Amino acid sequence: MKVNKAVGVRLAMVAAAAVLLTAPGVASAAGPLISDFMEGWKDETKIGLPILLLLIGGLGVLFGAWGIISAIQTKKQNQPLTWQLFAIVGGAAAVVGPIFILAMSGSLTSGQGNGSNQFDDLGIKY
Repeated sequence: MKVNKAVGVRLAMVAAAAVLLTAPGVASAAGPLISDFMEGWKDETKIGLPILLLLIGGLGVLFGAWGIISAIQTKKQNQPLTWQLFAIVGGAAAVVGPIFILAMSGSLTSGQGNGSNQFDDLGIKY
């Protein structure tokens, strides 16, 4: 018996479609859902975010202080500033930036027009 090549391709497509139609039923009953992985994220963020903000702010203070000290020494030697201004501005941005971003996200997501609810939900004292 001679089988036409086009018939074989069509049978393969039908078989593949049948397998794909049964896949969603198997996948939904397979186990954990994506929402199961997101249950405790807010609680963990309450613990980790203040520490992360403190570390970023501390690095900002260090870089800013290092830039200021280096700028003073460089100007005493009558040389032009090279990287010092970037360190000062970057250090200030590292201190203020994360807090400003959190405040803006609280303002944009809540209807109350301020970021205090966002900070209160995350347990951040400001």
